[in-house]
Amino acid sequence: MNQMRKCPRSQSRIWVRVALTSALTTAVLSGGAALDPTFAPTRAYAATTNSASVTGIEDYRYGPLNINQTLWRYVPYFVSQKTTFFGIWYLQQMLKDQGVPSNWDGHSLTFTDLPTIGTNATISVNGFALPQAASVEYQGHTYVTASTVLQALGGSSRYDATSRTLSVSYNPSQASTQLTTQSTMSNQTSSPSTTQSGMPNQPASQSSNQTPSQASSLSGSSLATVGTEVTLFAQHPGRLDNASDLTEPSLVWHNIRIIPSGGGTSPGQVITKLSPTGSTSRSLADSASGDVSVGGATWRTVPIVVDNNTTFFGIWYLQQLLSEHGIHSSWNGKALTVSNLPKVVSNGTIKVGQTTKPSTLILYNGRVLMPLSALSGMGISVLEDAASQSINIRTSNANLRVQGTLTTSANHPAAGLVAIQDAEGNVQVVTAGSDGSFSAQVSRFGSSVIGVRTPDEGWIGEDVPLTPGNASHVSVAAEQSMVTLHGQVAFATRATYPVVQVSVRNVITHAHYYATVQPDGSFTMTVPVGAYEAFALVTNEDALFILQNFLAGPASSNLVIHAPTLPTGEEVSSLHATVQTTDSNVTPEALQSVDNLFEHVYQETVASEGITPVQKMNIHLYGSINAYQQHYLNEGYGKSDAQAIAEQSVASEEGTNTINILMPTLSTVDGLNILAHEFTHALTAQVSQKIPSWANEGGAWTQGVNAETDQSPSSMLKQGIQWNEWVDIVAHQQSNTLLPLGQASSLAGNYNVEAQDYFAVQQLVGQFGWPKFMKYVRAIDHDANAFSDTFGESFSTFSQHVTAVLKKDAAGTSRGFNVSLRTLPNGPHQIYFISPSGQRFLVSGLEPNQSYTFACNADGTVTAPNSLTVTSVSGIPVAVQGDWFVGSGGSGTSQNRQEFDLVDEFGLPFLDEVILYAKGGSVEHVYPATAIPNGIEMISVAQK
Repeated sequence: MNQMRKCPRSQSRIWVRVALTSALTTAVLSGGAALDPTFAPTRAYAATTNSASVTGIEDYRYGPLNINQTLWRYVPYFVSQKTTFFGIWYLQQMLKDQGVPSNWDGHSLTFTDLPTIGTNATISVNGFALPQAASVEYQGHTYVTASTVLQALGGSSRYDATSRTLSVSYNPSQASTQLTTQSTMSNQTSSPSTTQSGMPNQPASQSSNQTPSQASSLSGSSLATVGTEVTLFAQHPGRLDNASDLTEPSLVWHNIRIIPSGGGTSPGQVITKLSPTGSTSRSLADSASGDVSVGGATWRTVPIVVDNNTTFFGIWYLQQLLSEHGIHSSWNGKALTVSNLPKVVSNGTIKVGQTTKPSTLILYNGRVLMPLSALSGMGISVLEDAASQSINIRTSNANLRVQGTLTTSANHPAAGLVAIQDAEGNVQVVTAGSDGSFSAQVSRFGSSVIGVRTPDEGWIGEDVPLTPGNASHVSVAAEQSMVTLHGQVAFATRATYPVVQVSVRNVITHAHYYATVQPDGSFTMTVPVGAYEAFALVTNEDALFILQNFLAGPASSNLVIHAPTLPTGEEVSSLHATVQTTDSNVTPEALQSVDNLFEHVYQETVASEGITPVQKMNIHLYGSINAYQQHYLNEGYGKSDAQAIAEQSVASEEGTNTINILMPTLSTVDGLNILAHEFTHALTAQVSQKIPSWANEGGAWTQGVNAETDQSPSSMLKQGIQWNEWVDIVAHQQSNTLLPLGQASSLAGNYNVEAQDYFAVQQLVGQFGWPKFMKYVRAIDHDANAFSDTFGESFSTFSQHVTAVLKKDAAGTSRGFNVSLRTLPNGPHQIYFISPSGQRFLVSGLEPNQSYTFACNADGTVTAPNSLTVTSVSGIPVAVQGDWFVGSGGSGTSQNRQEFDLVDEFGLPFLDEVILYAKGGSVEHVYPATAIPNGIEMISVAQK
């Protein structure tokens, strides 16, 4: 087992959830969808009578129509002349609910088109056939499964049913080369149902050859708020006339009211009233025939019957029509079941990065299908061969050359940095010269400028999509603006849960912005324009980390946060991991959070390490330190060793595919860091069993901190996280208690040994680069001189170099430092400073959208620009003795208190973290960031 991660100082860096006690109470009924009992058509759909013969109804019933494993509704049908008939109006309504329009004019039933499921189509991506790929033809276009195809192309997709939007991420550089097995789609066309009760000229009462549907009138589930009334179907057993072999329940209407009990927090009582009904034989005056047309061509002439101004259509013919389009159906004499009917979303949207366009989508077998034409629009080559029913998809040149200019708010060229994010969330930073010009090679679809940095103004958020139309003349102004987000928490299924707060995190600054979620799932918040992650949803029980990328700008102010379904068991499985809880102290939110966080760090860590896992990761969660300790006792560790592991580590890796996590630490240490750190250990174990502890831990810390910074281009943010760890070992070096590299036990507890390991690896990476370090790791097991062969010096010499650098840092003394701030448009007019000695100063006169530089002097005083007023004050509580604090809000203001924590040790000033306070003054949130939500951003912290 590799050494455990310890972080004594970093455990003060917490993302604290708020203890909220409000509850959203819903009652779940085990019942069908609420229906209007007067759903029969009110206008006549009479057919032209071609025959004067009198037809009798031998059996009249209401039976369930099930679509894709869900009860659609109960529909009338009857048996006449040994043929079962089904209402045309209901057929039209059923297909309309699936997005397929039709028209009945009294003579003909006309479909503009019906979706046709591909039967023998082979879909290949870059020469490799896709397994289990589906294709559907509709209105002349071919649709393919978005998630399967895009994953093979190195991308991903997410469908939001609320907004009917398919969001696509596509990065051709990550296209999969693992698809090596040719696979042909199975033939999805079935023969007609062998059930005889619905076929022409067969007795309706003949027994079925198929298993009867288990769906009842109360199958499925409905949600109703306490105190509301819904109308449902129920069934009452009884024998119908002329049904000698069937005991068919009669249709009954009843009302259900949910009555609050126990203060309205329990599901309440259900009151029902049932009334049995029956049916008798009747005679009909009208029978005729009608035409069915699909896509302008007559499909078949079918018998129809008219009863009470409603036209009925043979069920067997309906089955034949669906079967010819590859759609399975069965009729067992009681229930009609359509098992794989595609649903057409005609008013859908495809969103690639920040570019959206209207498109028809198809929902099929739990998947979302997109038109091939949309892939072509993404720069992907698509070749269809109708004769062989093959679809060949290939990546093409999907890059875009960008030429742009960075200007100041006054439209003058400015030198600086430009951050560009692609559709996958990857960020690259390019340099703008003194004339403001910059250039970049980006993904053709879904890339945007998300921020710019100038020396005087720091990072400024942007939302500038890059398209072929503007790529050659992009102009980006260094001027921060604000946007109000109108958000909605959306659930993909009916399995909802109360969400009381949302947190979004700025990609560059890592500032968190919080909003209260209303009972209907809506929320609003005002944030600086730029790139964000929907970071977490806060429930009544815990925080659920989701990390959903989005841009906030004038054209993208509407935000839908996709709430994942919470696991109901003790494990959750995703593409690359199986996460299991070991005790009842782990919440469903925590279980899902760890899975989301791991999937978030997976790709970047694998790409950086250059090592692909041989199997899924098994991640075990422990809800208490006692459970965590007991695990190691069970594995044979002595009591003292197990106790040391439990008390001094937050996670561990065992072998090549097992990670253990002490869950309370997920609230005190960034979960992205933990998972990437331990995952790196597991990957390293695949290529080296002899790696020394210092290289193993230092490499894991490198990947962990990279995951924690999570694509932020801010060097100040990363340096703050690093020096938060390193000041401990500098202090021990100053007191001569730091052992040479590699000679201390990671669990000794005298100092943070792994911080020393991380510092050492960073010296190598800074000089030689990360690929060179990984070359050394791969050589260790078979090359006794791997270190010197890779880096050109002995390990002993390198260790001495690390010690010398630390000694130089330890010899420094604080002479004070300068801090530069920028106020945002919504920024405060007053801020305060607190020195390490406890002196407090109030600075007044700040203006929005301005930059200011202050001197934090070694004697604890503050020097401000002449335009501002500095006043010595008292009464501002101090959170941590010995640090500098810069903040605003609190007593006497309308805002909660928010502040930066600045550390100045050994003449090494750095931004440690930010602290947000609750209304009562208690600490609410603490995390590394370079901005605080009330409108202040840190530009720089530099030694005088």
